[in-house]
Amino acid sequence: MKADNPAGILEQIRKNSEIEHLAMSMSFAEKSLFAILVSEDILYEDLHQTDFALGVLAEKISVIIGEPVVFLHFAFKKNGLELHENTTFEMLIAGFLKPLYYWSELEPALTIRPLQRDWLGELMPKIRTFEFFPDDAGIPREGICFGHSDLPKTWAEIHQGKLIFALDFSRTGECDKNSLSAFFQRMNEVRDSILRKIPGLFLLILPPFLEIEFSRNAADFWSVYSVVAHLESFETEKLSPETLPRIEVPHLSFFAFGKEEIFERLGKARVEFSNAPDNPWVAKSLIIWLTRLGNYEMEKGSITLAGNAYEESLHIAREFCEQFPNDSDWLKKLCTCLENCGEVYLMLGDNEKYLNTFGECIEIQRSLLKMETEPNAEWQSHLARTLFRRGDFFIDSGDTEKAFSDHRESFERRKSLAEIKPDFPPYLFDLAVSYTRLALFSEEKGDIVSATDTLKKAASILKSLTEQNPGIKDWRNAFDFCTQQLSRLEKKAGKNEYA
Repeated sequence: MKADNPAGILEQIRKNSEIEHLAMSMSFAEKSLFAILVSEDILYEDLHQTDFALGVLAEKISVIIGEPVVFLHFAFKKNGLELHENTTFEMLIAGFLKPLYYWSELEPALTIRPLQRDWLGELMPKIRTFEFFPDDAGIPREGICFGHSDLPKTWAEIHQGKLIFALDFSRTGECDKNSLSAFFQRMNEVRDSILRKIPGLFLLILPPFLEIEFSRNAADFWSVYSVVAHLESFETEKLSPETLPRIEVPHLSFFAFGKEEIFERLGKARVEFSNAPDNPWVAKSLIIWLTRLGNYEMEKGSITLAGNAYEESLHIAREFCEQFPNDSDWLKKLCTCLENCGEVYLMLGDNEKYLNTFGECIEIQRSLLKMETEPNAEWQSHLARTLFRRGDFFIDSGDTEKAFSDHRESFERRKSLAEIKPDFPPYLFDLAVSYTRLALFSEEKGDIVSATDTLKKAASILKSLTEQNPGIKDWRNAFDFCTQQLSRLEKKAGKNEYA
């Protein structure tokens, strides 16, 4: 696609299924990491592929949630340097990490200035831009708004919608790689502080050649809980003869690595781990690649091979949890490894091992909630999910008492989350599904009235969700299930009120 066709570029990005998935995930997310890998080419005048993508994401997210969206775009630029000169670690800290770390102190003093930029004109007329100066060097950063009738003039107005911090390294070059590796390591060390302090989502934008580098140096960020999207390469002429050469990396989805690629990266991770067996960052990177191998084998139906990979990752996680027994990050890694192994044991019919691993996982998740200085909705949700899954195992095993105990606790935790975030669709969906389980127990006891009332609560939530987001099939299917079960129960009770 040629650089003189901005409408075509915009349309191709809008149709990108991974961008669609990223927008949906960010719409319903709270404070989480997301990564999007982009081309480093300038595509149209002074706009990069990143600019097109942020405009599309802002547009899609705003439509989904019905609220304004603001991206605070921290874009990497060679300020004062030639393209071949290295960017220093200190420059990256001052320009990117320091503003995020001290954002709560900086924000009240930051001035918002309208930016006179023709953002693709009639192609995206609702996009508005402003600039702010969050670092000591006085480097301007750009804000991108969608959904505001007028450009926000205060930070209070910006906070009325969804706020997203975008760190954009798509314009870096190979000469910056060493500094960026050190910077990613430092990011990893202060990850929890950053995500806790910034009042919005965290979007990381990387060029293809930094994807693996980031996974190696920021293993805690690069986890299975991240959402990753890749923009397709464009056949566009390079508009600058000084554009740095780039390593060609296949655009592979985070969840779609081929076996050869996984073994190649896993082999390198094993070598690094054998050379530095006490390095926790190297160990976390190895766990990630073992997990990816296990996921690949599970998708292919090779359950035993998946189990081998998951068990190896579990062994490493246990060793480091023994070294760092109060490190919440390692305990979370251990939980993930235990869940993966538990799923394999269940599929292999080893119920005893399944119950042992899930039981251990549940106790660790409970301890994590006690360790956190602030309420951790993410791990409250994880614990509810693990209890729910074990509860279903007990239902299948015929142990109604244990099944009810797990599902009841799962329901109570999901109910509290929905009360804290009453407009957060994933929590509401989880609560609705838990209601369906409680209805099952009421019916099992012969209390048809209670079962019907409980299912109506689930149906009410799901009806609202499907009306707001009619394209989400899981929600529609769950609502259809509820209406079918309500019809069955009311016929059973000699009624036919629900239509």
